[in-house]
Amino acid sequence: MNIHIPSIYLRQSRSKYGDAPGFALVATISVMVLLVMVALAMLSLTTIELRSNKHGSAMAEAKANARMSLMLALGELQAAMGPDQRISASAAILDETTVNHPHWTGVWNSWKAGEGEASQHRTISGVDDEMHPSYSDSREDHFRSWLVSLNPDEIEQVSLPTNLALAGETKPQGSADAVRLVGSGSLGTASDANDYVSARLLPVRSGNAVTGRYGWWIGDESQKARIMDDSFESDTDNSLAGRLARQQSPGSTGTGTIRGLENITSDPQLAGLPSLSTLALLDGATADAPFNFHHVTPFSYQVLADVREGGLKRDLSTLLERPIALQETGDEFMLYKFNDNERVPIQDLAAYYQLYQQS
Repeated sequence: MNIHIPSIYLRQSRSKYGDAPGFALVATISVMVLLVMVALAMLSLTTIELRSNKHGSAMAEAKANARMSLMLALGELQAAMGPDQRISASAAILDETTVNHPHWTGVWNSWKAGEGEASQHRTISGVDDEMHPSYSDSREDHFRSWLVSLNPDEIEQVSLPTNLALAGETKPQGSADAVRLVGSGSLGTASDANDYVSARLLPVRSGNAVTGRYGWWIGDESQKARIMDDSFESDTDNSLAGRLARQQSPGSTGTGTIRGLENITSDPQLAGLPSLSTLALLDGATADAPFNFHHVTPFSYQVLADVREGGLKRDLSTLLERPIALQETGDEFMLYKFNDNERVPIQDLAAYYQLYQQS
């Protein structure tokens, strides 16, 4: 059986589903737009990844330079301050008025007073000068170096911090010759620019090419006051050992004189400070407390080294505890001896040490 469908219905069916004007063009354009969006997304992702890799590479290089700078600084510190007969001081001692870099740390050789020159001591009759020799009289050669990154021809110039114009920035540009290592972040926004610490930028070379730069500075914690609680404030120990320990301790730690700590209410909190920045967390402390970077420190450790002879200092506590007769005049009982007639016996020190027994 044959079935015939009028052609008008066939034309209407094809026009409704397949022959709509512009359908293929719109579909093609939509697919192309989708592909372009996918391509742009992939391109953006690739660009971000490349930037991230470049940033990570630059960060890794900066960290490597920082580690190298730290190793060089530690090496210089060990070489300069390793022997017992070395003395450190800040550059502020060079001049009573203005020093461009007062917080640079310098290293000097110690010397024996009286060695190769006339012995001098204030307690000797007829001698007006002190025992220590003056620095200006042929003592410049005892200076060794500054513990900061400098050019080789600068590091041993003792007068360099007084006149060198070296002002670095926190983020130095390519043409800068210095970097700021201590600034307003550690000192506060109201700090004096003279308290900033800058160091010269030294190149990192690979062959003849400069691949980076670094700078370092070593601060001297021994030049700062120790923040600590008064461990004897509520002490009731009246034993001999307790009184002796109290006699050898300062009458007051003076913490209340530090900027920002004038009104602290809990002195024992000072015993557990993990860092200088946590000073602001103390009860009664103000926001200025952490900005005493150059003046105070919660860390203070020392080795009782004999900078004159080397080795450790001798503990005289046991000797000074017993009475020392005036007849004991051997060399082992002399604090200083210049000849048979001019000497300072230990009896003078023992008399002062034993004052606690009279309280």
